[in-house]
Amino acid sequence: PSLQAGDIAAIVGLRDAQTGDTYSPKAHFVRLEPIQAFESVITLALEPLNSDEGKILDEALARYAEEDPTLKFSLDEDSGLRMLSGMGELHLDVTLERLEREYKIRPRPGQPQVVLRETVSGCGSARVNFDRELGKERHQGEVELEICPRERGEGNLVTDYLPQDPQEARKILPEPMRTAVREAVENALATGVATGWPITDVAVHIKSINRMEGLTTLPGLAMAASQALRDAMAKAGAINLEPVMDVEINCPEESLGAAINLFNQTGGRIENLEDHAGAKIVRGHAPMRKLFGFSTSLRSATQGRAGFAASFRSFDQV
Repeated sequence: PSLQAGDIAAIVGLRDAQTGDTYSPKAHFVRLEPIQAFESVITLALEPLNSDEGKILDEALARYAEEDPTLKFSLDEDSGLRMLSGMGELHLDVTLERLEREYKIRPRPGQPQVVLRETVSGCGSARVNFDRELGKERHQGEVELEICPRERGEGNLVTDYLPQDPQEARKILPEPMRTAVREAVENALATGVATGWPITDVAVHIKSINRMEGLTTLPGLAMAASQALRDAMAKAGAINLEPVMDVEINCPEESLGAAINLFNQTGGRIENLEDHAGAKIVRGHAPMRKLFGFSTSLRSATQGRAGFAASFRSFDQV
């Protein structure tokens, strides 16, 4: 049968379909609950053997990232390395195996690195008056802000002070200037002051934005806001957060002691111990960086009779 206009539109639309999308007839519209995508916790650097393989690698990784929301891919412009981030060693190993099987390429992998985050241990405030010539133009701006920690997993919150009367607020400071400061703060939160990893679980309150008629510019305010955030973080005490994984170990009773001993060596904490179909199930959590090679060590310590699974729990201080 010949294709109708609606059929052709559906085919074209499916070309852009991604994991988590819902397609349904207009007459019976339905949207399924989206798949929960966890944050990546481990990063692997990949180096192609040559430029031709690099093009194939970019195409393949971009396709895999579209299929899998938990897989992240980026290109380091300085080194030329492809940075692949995923949910664990097995996740990345499967991706490398797919590259070889589906695209016939074997890029050189580097050592896996744990993805980190930054936050603050206390509150800190800073006021910065930026006044400098950039590109033969003078840019000025003065911003004062405060940063404080939030509970783990709450994310970032940026707020600013305004008088209760909206009319009075507009007279004091134009909206484009307030927007420029807020955007500068949000952009600065993407790069931490200690390690360069994104900043998370902090509350930033913009206390004041001072304007000098004829001198204050949007770039000047943005520069002042970025510097004020860095200074406030230094005073608040920047700390690193690393991924902590929920771990489940399944083993026979005679191997329980060896499994628990090995898990304790990773800095893990046992939360529950259950019996299931004649086997023991140990549940707990451990830092991701201590779980590298844990699967091999566990099999060796239990004569291959134990296995484990890990899933992302949260970013926390270890």
